[in-house]
Amino acid sequence: MISLRKELTDSKKLCEEPWVSFVGVSDPFLTDSTENLPDSVLIQAVRGKKALVVIHGMGISFLKVKKHYDRVLHWTQQENDPIPYDIVIGVTWPGLELSPSKLSFGVIFLKSNPKARRSGKKLATMLDTLSQTAASLDILTHSMGSKVALVAMKEERVGVAHLFLMGPSIDAKVFQKNRKYGFVGDAVRDEVVVLYSRNDPAFRFFGEKKMGYMGAAGKKSLPEEKFLNWDLSSEIHGHSYWHFDSVYTHLSEYLKEKTFPKD
Repeated sequence: MISLRKELTDSKKLCEEPWVSFVGVSDPFLTDSTENLPDSVLIQAVRGKKALVVIHGMGISFLKVKKHYDRVLHWTQQENDPIPYDIVIGVTWPGLELSPSKLSFGVIFLKSNPKARRSGKKLATMLDTLSQTAASLDILTHSMGSKVALVAMKEERVGVAHLFLMGPSIDAKVFQKNRKYGFVGDAVRDEVVVLYSRNDPAFRFFGEKKMGYMGAAGKKSLPEEKFLNWDLSSEIHGHSYWHFDSVYTHLSEYLKEKTFPKD
């Protein structure tokens, strides 16, 4: 795990330097070692491997982040349904924590935006190093985690194989060539895949122009060979994509097709 949170778990403050630690997947209360390891340990761990970097959205505690990432790890390690990743690297950043109210959601969204940008800049150098060390690097984000990843990629012009964005809380048009993240088409080797749902309550009132509600869009159509929009409106009726089995099913089918293409 790479933590951008102060002292590993603080949901409000950014760390001085990224905290690298191996966190036990069967340890819900962090009783296993969470020692801050040298970056070289992580770099060696990904060398020559097919790596997946996972980045959560705003408003969740460290323990909840870990629970979501355990779900992703379990998905990649199914014995009868292998996914082509050798290592999963979870990134956690200080996106505050939500209380159960719509007002809290709006306030935290505004406060988390600058934290996501700062987190992306803090992550950039390490992400670039991983992309150059691993055999291949994919990134899977949720909600505002898309901004963390994109800022990091822009900061260092990080190149990745696949970029998967689940319910991204960014403007639907930002991938156009003249927009903020127009570089993505060149930075991603294979494809950018956007998973979105018009039944996601996070975008119900003020998010109709967000990518998580309508997919990647623009005045000019994006090249089909580089950008894919997956409309999961019939399957996703919430914002926490981590909990929907169909998300992993779609990802599995896509990755298997890329790994073992049909004749």
